[in-house]
Amino acid sequence: SFDSLLGMLRCWHALGDWERLGNVAAEVWNDLPPMMQNAIVPLAASAAWSEGNWDRMRQYVDRIAESTAEGSVFR
Repeated sequence: SFDSLLGMLRCWHALGDWERLGNVAAEVWNDLPPMMQNAIVPLAASAAWSEGNWDRMRQYVDRIAESTAEGSVFR
């Protein structure tokens, strides 16, 4: 379920397990509807940033509004 997925991603984020978070987020990204993508995008962007994966980072940041704090930080 999506709630389970979101819970796992949040745990990996809290633990700093960027590789696992990034891999799972990238694996499910295209299969998620936009509303669910919006829920995981800050977690996925954090993982991409920490891993230096700038292509993924660009993909995720495009989904974050520029006017938000997260949008400003990630850009």
